[in-house]
Amino acid sequence: MSDLINNTIKNYIPKSYDGSNENPIIVDASLGIYYGDTPKYILEKLSRISGDSIKNYPNNLSLVDKIIEKFNCIVNLNRENITLGDGSYDLLTNINLLYLLGNKGLFSYVPNFSAYTDHAYLIGAKHSHYDLKPENNYTFVKDDFLNKMHSSNASLVFLENPNNPTGQILPIETVREIVVAAKNLNMAIIVDEAYGDYMDIENSAAPLIKEYKHLHVVRSFSKGYGLAGVRVGYSISSEESSKYLKKFISPFNCNSLGRILAEILIDDKDYIPNLISDIKTKKQTLIKGISKTKNLKIANTSLESPIMLIYTDANVNLWKVLSAFGLNTVSGLSFESLDKKSVRLIVRKEIDLIMDILLKADKYIENTL
Repeated sequence: MSDLINNTIKNYIPKSYDGSNENPIIVDASLGIYYGDTPKYILEKLSRISGDSIKNYPNNLSLVDKIIEKFNCIVNLNRENITLGDGSYDLLTNINLLYLLGNKGLFSYVPNFSAYTDHAYLIGAKHSHYDLKPENNYTFVKDDFLNKMHSSNASLVFLENPNNPTGQILPIETVREIVVAAKNLNMAIIVDEAYGDYMDIENSAAPLIKEYKHLHVVRSFSKGYGLAGVRVGYSISSEESSKYLKKFISPFNCNSLGRILAEILIDDKDYIPNLISDIKTKKQTLIKGISKTKNLKIANTSLESPIMLIYTDANVNLWKVLSAFGLNTVSGLSFESLDKKSVRLIVRKEIDLIMDILLKADKYIENTL
């Protein structure tokens, strides 16, 4: 009897990361979750949620209306432009199904969100990519990306903004040029703004859906808004593309609790600006401290974003070195095109402890050279 499981699925080894670490952890700076405490008003709301919100299927669209209101300052949207999902990953994988089935091609720049490209490989897509290069400090070069994109013969382009793991933010002018190129080449395009709440809303690609119907801007409430545990995400796209995307979406997805809590947070107009201000201060401290080390470098990054890529020229497993000192990160081995000499680090409130461990790691590397 033949095996019913596709060989591609059987043989593929995902690069997805889980943040696990066998060493005692002093600071966990691995997974991309909100680093602060959950606001008290969120916890208070949980204690007052009615039983009907739990026993009934989720079908209230008031969160959709709040999202429309959030983007009113840059684009006029309607309910048909918004698709809710169980986190942004739910939407990304369904967009893959919309455009990549039948061994079609995906084009992206790497490193990027590993679980996304894992899914593309698993459904049989052919992935070509433009690599951010260490000799250029992992800086995104628009012209190089576009040149490779033109020759990729892809059906779908995946563009992160901000980038995971470097944290660099592409200006909207660059994103617009890439979207126009995708349209001219008859390629659909995802702009993944999972960390988008950390950048100015005017830098969002959402208004560009009016210019290209096969653009999907995907966002999450897991990062800036700190709701990773209840899985809420959304896609902004043209009415036509949204209509087709919703054919793949599970009935009654995006749970009621997540919708209620997301509504409350999106109404707090001071929440995100205060968060970004704090992130900038802490990240600047890290950048200043790491710049004084002998063996650690930081890839091109933006202060607003809480993620950063730290790497070394020394032939060491940087994740293991940091783990031994109690700092949990994500190994570069979990990202396409990276290796053991790099890690992704998320800014945490224990900034002094993180810097202390990085200095110890730098000294250890220096002594092993």
